[in-house]
Amino acid sequence: MLVQVWMAQGFIIKSGQFSLLEDVGIEYFKNLLWRSFFQEVTKDRYGNMKYCKMHDLMHDLAVTVAGMDTICLNAINLTDSLLSSGVVNLERIRHLSIDFENKWETRVWKIPTLLAKATRLRTFMIINVAVGGVKLEGRCEIFLNMTRLRVFGLGDAKMEVFSITFNKLKHLRYLDLSKNGVEILPNEITRMVNLQTLNLCLCEHLRLLPADLGKLYNLVFFYLDDCSSLTYLPAGICNLSFLRELSLFILTEAAAKNSRLAGLGELKSLTNLSGKLTIKGLELVKDKSEAAAANLKEKSQLQHLELWWSDDSNNMVARGCDHERSVLEALQPHPNLKELQLCYYGGTSVPTASCWFSSLRNLVRIELYCCGKLQSLPSLDPFVSLEELVLYNLESLAYVQRETVSSLPFSSLSSSNKDLQCLPSLKSLKITDCPNLIGWSLANMEESPLLPRVSTLEIEGCPKMVTIPHFLINFKKVELMDVSSELLSVFGASLISPSLPPAHPRFQELCLQYVNDLPQGLMPQLSSLERLNIWFCSNLTTLSPSILRHLPSLKELHILSCEVLELEDYDYGDGNKGNDENDSMLPRFLPSLRCLVVQSVPKLVTLPNWLQFSSNLQQLDIDWCDNLKCLPSWLKKLTALESLGVFRCDLLSRRCISNKAEDWPIISHIPNIQVDSRLVQKEGCYLEMEDEEEEADQEHEEQEQQEEEASSHTHISRLFENCFARMTCILFQRCFLP
Repeated sequence: MLVQVWMAQGFIIKSGQFSLLEDVGIEYFKNLLWRSFFQEVTKDRYGNMKYCKMHDLMHDLAVTVAGMDTICLNAINLTDSLLSSGVVNLERIRHLSIDFENKWETRVWKIPTLLAKATRLRTFMIINVAVGGVKLEGRCEIFLNMTRLRVFGLGDAKMEVFSITFNKLKHLRYLDLSKNGVEILPNEITRMVNLQTLNLCLCEHLRLLPADLGKLYNLVFFYLDDCSSLTYLPAGICNLSFLRELSLFILTEAAAKNSRLAGLGELKSLTNLSGKLTIKGLELVKDKSEAAAANLKEKSQLQHLELWWSDDSNNMVARGCDHERSVLEALQPHPNLKELQLCYYGGTSVPTASCWFSSLRNLVRIELYCCGKLQSLPSLDPFVSLEELVLYNLESLAYVQRETVSSLPFSSLSSSNKDLQCLPSLKSLKITDCPNLIGWSLANMEESPLLPRVSTLEIEGCPKMVTIPHFLINFKKVELMDVSSELLSVFGASLISPSLPPAHPRFQELCLQYVNDLPQGLMPQLSSLERLNIWFCSNLTTLSPSILRHLPSLKELHILSCEVLELEDYDYGDGNKGNDENDSMLPRFLPSLRCLVVQSVPKLVTLPNWLQFSSNLQQLDIDWCDNLKCLPSWLKKLTALESLGVFRCDLLSRRCISNKAEDWPIISHIPNIQVDSRLVQKEGCYLEMEDEEEEADQEHEEQEQQEEEASSHTHISRLFENCFARMTCILFQRCFLP
């Protein structure tokens, strides 16, 4: 966006080395980055710079240099009264941003009428709008006075109908109308012949684009991401010869009969396309020649290509597999492509090694989405740069790779042995809802390949899957959902510890969902596991100490919605349940555990006795465990415990709700205690309940009243004594003194 704004303001001058302004702008940015004007750049998976930061001192310097020409005003305080006070010189401002600070109270913003005086504005943008957008109230016609505008940003403005006459904004080059509610983009917008950037992302109700869109000859960036109501594009896009980004291209059945609707041939001349291109409606392509007219193989700067067929299941059944395969072959992209996504493709296979698929050696990401007829994939060996592979809802797929890898058995694996390795750059593997998937390949586990760099693994809804590749233990996150016990055992056997220093096994998180059993073969290889989530395992009956003893590095354990799960005690022998505090020889389980969360486990009657030896436990949360009646006395031994939460446990809550409750002596040492909505203790300080406070206040008032009464009685008594003494003295004087 920054480079596009620079282009719109005319800050970028063509260089002999670069033919496109955007490339020159990127060089400007790199130069400023090298000089520390910008810093901490974040890049996407393709290496493109997306975000950066600016040091406070550099920001203040830039603001000082800009002076009063560039101002950012707070939307809440920006009113006609402020503008009339003279604080802001509207006639001088050239760049104005309205900051909504992501606050919910700015859901409606009344446009100050005095903004009409800002006739020299070259930039007007609303920024940092809260989720849901802001509704503009007032006369939008005041923007018509800003005839010198080059950058106009109304993203998130929730405009349904444009009341702005765009033909007066002849100098406009950057227009952001993203996240608006507009349904029809007026045709007069095509009179802005200098427009370079048009952003319509997330205009979910947009259904009609200007018929003369092809007259925007200088358009470079055209964003239509997530315009879900848009069903076709107008003809004439082929005239936009400077176009660098066209995020969405939609085919319609009527295009064959109506020359004013765009067909695939419109893409032929757009050889400068880069970034992302999504083509929808490919089921309407009649033959291979029509698909080839898109000329995708000449678009060398294109990085991300999405090809969509119809998601109508009945339509997919009727479509011919060979026809769709021939169409896909004709849509050959350039080998520089970084990401390929096929959605609802109806062929039984994709182009093989003899076609273009294997030539995409620079691919970083492949996603196959809802390709119900797909039975086989080509060899993945050529994709040496592939970092992410996503297979979603491939109902007919039995094996990811039918070819077996010619390799040595795993017994002879060494750190330098490359024979078994494939996809050497793969970091993320996600396989979801493939009901007939049996395994990675036809080879047995001993001959399965090694994926050496996978750090994220997700397998969900693959009940028949029994073989997977081998992995080095270097995971950030693994999710296994609705898989067989056999696959869980195989997963444990598939893990290999890295053998070269300084490499060491690291397994950050394992999430198990909808599994029926935890086989013994799963745990021995998980000694480096740090977080374990067991969720929605309705048929899982036990979590025994014999399983947990293999997890010495586990720091967090979260158990959720396991209806029949029981946390077993450890039998220490001779009837000893581990309550002898002096017995230092008893085995320890989960010695590194710091956080235990148990939610919706109705069969939990008492906390397991082995937990008392998790001396590093800092947080314990118990939620919706109705049958847990009390806490064990050994909880006092967990001196590192800093937080206890008890929620929706009727029996237990009553025993922990106050310092007079039955279990208070067991938990009083815990600095932070919360029971349901009540914070009982905070940082070691007990917090009185309202009833207790009222009772204490009442007792205090009664005590004060008693003290006042006692003081009053004392005062009266003293007065009486004084009076009696005086009377006695007077009588004595009268009677006995001469």
